[in-house]
Amino acid sequence: AGEVAESLTGDPRRAQAALRRYEEHAAAWFDLRRGTAMAALTSITEHAEELGRLFELETGDAPDVDALLEEADRLRRSIRVAIPDGDEAPDRDPITGLPDRSVFQRDLLADFDAGGPLGVVLVGVDGMRELNRDGGPGSGDAALARASEAVVRATREACGEQASVHRFVGAELAVIVRGAAVERSGSLAERLRAAVRLSPFSDDSLGLRSLGVSVGVASRTETDGPASPDELLRAAMMALSEARRTGGDSIVAWTDGEPMPIAA
Repeated sequence: AGEVAESLTGDPRRAQAALRRYEEHAAAWFDLRRGTAMAALTSITEHAEELGRLFELETGDAPDVDALLEEADRLRRSIRVAIPDGDEAPDRDPITGLPDRSVFQRDLLADFDAGGPLGVVLVGVDGMRELNRDGGPGSGDAALARASEAVVRATREACGEQASVHRFVGAELAVIVRGAAVERSGSLAERLRAAVRLSPFSDDSLGLRSLGVSVGVASRTETDGPASPDELLRAAMMALSEARRTGGDSIVAWTDGEPMPIAA
């Protein structure tokens, strides 16, 4: 919201810098393509005018969003920066090196359509806010990278080619589990939690720190479970939310519409 407001100010330099940040964060945090993000910007401006009239507030002249975007495109061309397109954007997360959320979504859809048992295990690193507060954003990134190494290693050892690890959102990783390995999703979650705990990371500001994770598990079998990829992912997200709500460092499965603690 702050970046949107700043991008609509009268100062061209500040507006363009804020517009770049807004576009980057819209893509990274909400998986919005440039066209959708900029359409939202236009809509915000129009609604602001309507609210101003409704409450009889003098908001000044409305910024010309089209002119703002034209200037952004001109600057891009002048410094030879390509506008990222959703179909051509890199599919690797720069912090963990894992396939990113867009790859996860494509793989989940393809695996669901292929039929057969399928599971999603969401792994969220605990205490990320404190890590970033005490050591700075670099500490949080280092913790996530270290946790991802442990998760990849443990997943490969437990499931081989029947599972794949992706960067999801924020401090979360997503594991897609397929075939016979789905029956072992609960034990895989326990193994992942232990692997992260046994893989402390070293930080210049914080020293040696051990990490904890909260894990949410959801699955569908040949005959039972969520009826769509969205429902499967939503179940895993609700399980992870419940694991965090109970204090973190715990594992919860979402079964028949209810949370079921696996470990705490």
